[in-house]
Amino acid sequence: MKIISNKKKLEVLTRNKSSHNISIKMCIHHFYIHQVRLINYIKNNEQKNILMLKSQNEQDNKIHLSYTMPFTTGK
Repeated sequence: MKIISNKKKLEVLTRNKSSHNISIKMCIHHFYIHQVRLINYIKNNEQKNILMLKSQNEQDNKIHLSYTMPFTTGK
């Protein structure tokens, strides 16, 4: 998994189990990326991965956007 981040755009590039590239692009305008968290847990004997993205408004300095996305990792 590769995360490319700058002030106006965040790209999350993942690879699925069959090794085909999946590109997910999210444009977040007027926000800075504040926090990126990777959460791993096991549910029903299956490993789950969640990528949580948070950004904050530059003007009021409060967390404004929270985005949670499931993804798979390539092997």
